[in-house]
Amino acid sequence: MGKTVELIEPRVIRGSRGKALLLLFGCLIFVLAGIGTLKHHPNDGQAMTWTGIIFFGLGVPVAISLLIRPQTLALDRDGFILDGGLLVRPKKVAWRDVKGFHVWRPRNRSKSVGYDFEPGARKETALMRVNRRLGAEDCLPGGWQYSPDKMVEILNSYRLQALTRQSEVRSE
Repeated sequence: MGKTVELIEPRVIRGSRGKALLLLFGCLIFVLAGIGTLKHHPNDGQAMTWTGIIFFGLGVPVAISLLIRPQTLALDRDGFILDGGLLVRPKKVAWRDVKGFHVWRPRNRSKSVGYDFEPGARKETALMRVNRRLGAEDCLPGGWQYSPDKMVEILNSYRLQALTRQSEVRSE
């Protein structure tokens, strides 16, 4: 009999409702501040004020959707599935298509989880080329229950375990 290969347990990482609530609160504050500015200073910088109101106003439904349907990152032996929020279709990525995960901080902005694809794993798009110049071909959205550093640690460890299990199964 061949050796038994231990199955890798599926894992789900959820978006933080607390962070979504902070986003909602921040957007509402900026919208209300913009409305207050229009009331008290009707002739000053209306274009910028309206731009801010519209921009942060669009953030309100995004934050509400993240409160109602937080994003999930489902990890299994084959890869990960990103779902939730305003995503219409779940995004599936196979472990074999990913080189690895890293903390990505484009242009010294906030940290997120970036990753690059193995050569030939995905059809190269203009967005991938632009992102690559910034340090990652693709990335996960923010707002998880873990920091980007911890997410990178979890994802790289899980990916390595899954790929090791896959190669053990093929070699039997």
